[in-house]
Amino acid sequence: MTLGTTVEKTLIGNLANGKISNPYFWKAASWTFSRNAIGPVQAVIRSEGPIWSTIERPYLMRKSIGIIYK
Repeated sequence: MTLGTTVEKTLIGNLANGKISNPYFWKAASWTFSRNAIGPVQAVIRSEGPIWSTIERPYLMRKSIGIIYK
C-alpha cells in the first residue's frame, strides 16, 4: 500500500487551499471523503484537528472502516 497525501495536496484541496477559508467547505469536503471511503483508509494528518476528530474519524469508525495512521 502506498502512502497517501493530505487534502491540501489533492487537486481540489490545492485549488481551494488559501482561497476558500469557509470552514463549512472543508467540513463538507471531509464528510464527502469519509462518506465515499472504502476501507481500509490511510490517515495522513499532521495533527488531529477538529474536522478529523469530529467528522472524518467518527464517520469512518461508524462504517467500520479501518484507519491506518501514517
